[in-house]
Amino acid sequence: MFGIKAGVASSLISELSPIFVSEDYYSGYSFEENKLIKPTALLFMNYRIDPSPIALEGQVSYYQQATDLIYSDIKDFTYTAKFQYHYLGVGAYIKTNVVKGFNVGVGLRMGINLSPENLTYTSNASEISWGDNDVPPSDSETQLELRSVVKGLNSTDLGFIASYEFGRGLSVDISYYKGLNDMVETLVNRHDFINPTNKASSFQLTVGYAIMMDKNKNDKRTRR
Repeated sequence: MFGIKAGVASSLISELSPIFVSEDYYSGYSFEENKLIKPTALLFMNYRIDPSPIALEGQVSYYQQATDLIYSDIKDFTYTAKFQYHYLGVGAYIKTNVVKGFNVGVGLRMGINLSPENLTYTSNASEISWGDNDVPPSDSETQLELRSVVKGLNSTDLGFIASYEFGRGLSVDISYYKGLNDMVETLVNRHDFINPTNKASSFQLTVGYAIMMDKNKNDKRTRR
């Protein structure tokens, strides 16, 4: 059978704060990394190996890996760096039927980053009276600089899937993806930004509709 699935995914890219502040240069600040929920969609083809409960599934998918990194300090300065990368991926999974209608599977997904510079920076710098302190550059200047040195990479994820088929081609899937490779690269720069290992993880909920292939028609064509 083949079909389409669509839904939402909640993702988190780890170790983003060390890019900006890698050591204890000063105190009185904190970072917060927030998951973001974004849409996802995929086309799939599923082939069951009769009469066993094993099935093979291939997917072509669109998904995102996104995280908000929020900085705040005792001077009331705050900024948000939104990492939001879009991917076109292919995946291959092996699934097994546990009980009627319920399947579990495991596989690998590989994605090409379609937006490696999609990093957005916003702050409240313009609302603060800096006095004799160094006034930071504008948000647009900071964002441009960050995009030039912090780049999103392609992804390779180990995927775990649990799905339930309701009949009439309808199904619901819950998936968990664990990143296997570094997701973000920090290029050589003048700001002492470092290049830690940033891996992603995500939970995905999708609803699917499948069209069954008629094996009898295929058999007749083969006999002819």
